[in-house]
Amino acid sequence: MANTILNDTQRIFLEDILTGFGSVVSYEQIAQYIPYQDDVAKRRFVSQLSRAGWLVRIKKGLYQIVADIGSLGTLTISRYAIAQHLLPGSYVSFEAALQFHGLHDQLLQTTTSVGLQQRASVTLEGYTYRFVKTTEQYFFGFEENMFDGQAARIARVEKSLIDMVQYHRSSYSADRVLEILSESHHNIDQARLTDYLLRSNLTTQRVFGLIFDHLNLPYDKKLEESARSSQAASRAEPHSQKYNAKWRLYYDPGMFRHHISATCYNPRDGIR
Repeated sequence: MANTILNDTQRIFLEDILTGFGSVVSYEQIAQYIPYQDDVAKRRFVSQLSRAGWLVRIKKGLYQIVADIGSLGTLTISRYAIAQHLLPGSYVSFEAALQFHGLHDQLLQTTTSVGLQQRASVTLEGYTYRFVKTTEQYFFGFEENMFDGQAARIARVEKSLIDMVQYHRSSYSADRVLEILSESHHNIDQARLTDYLLRSNLTTQRVFGLIFDHLNLPYDKKLEESARSSQAASRAEPHSQKYNAKWRLYYDPGMFRHHISATCYNPRDGIR
């Protein structure tokens, strides 16, 4: 953070609004604390703190306080909460939600949220917040969590996996889901996953059915019945070539290349 040393006026101002409002504030909230009467001077004061790095603009009229002020320590708002502020009512999903649940340990450069409104991507201090628009039919499977007093909706593990396939059909998405189900299937609520899948689109059901078969994971026969409810074939990704008749799905066989059955591996015995 390329900030400058605070003068007493700035330090007192930041301490007051941190105490009164927490680390995310609107201009309307803090205007009365700015030590100027003129609106132009007030906005110039806020702009100076923003340029110095003490206030980070989340969106128009909304700021995050990034401060190291005496005993207050370093305060930063969670990226989950920032995503919620950027698109109120949305929920964080994909890898960011999986990381929250301890199932993704790679460094993230993007948080992806799912919401009912369209929202362009936003980059703050080199980190990108991406938004996927959905419909009421598929808007479910999340819980609200608190981060330093800020609320944010996070997808459950099962919905995070489904969203990765439903909203971003690619070899990477299928491969990542396959990897998590292979290595951490004991952390997945299979009944919940099946319930969510039955509420998801047809292609997503078929992709997961194929993955379940490959990993020898159990699934409710309702999933197969639903996936076969249409004679039309689906594609796991646009250029998929290999066809699976059971799931009526074109897919890339390369997605299975580095994975073994989830139920046939014993660390003491090796692959069998």
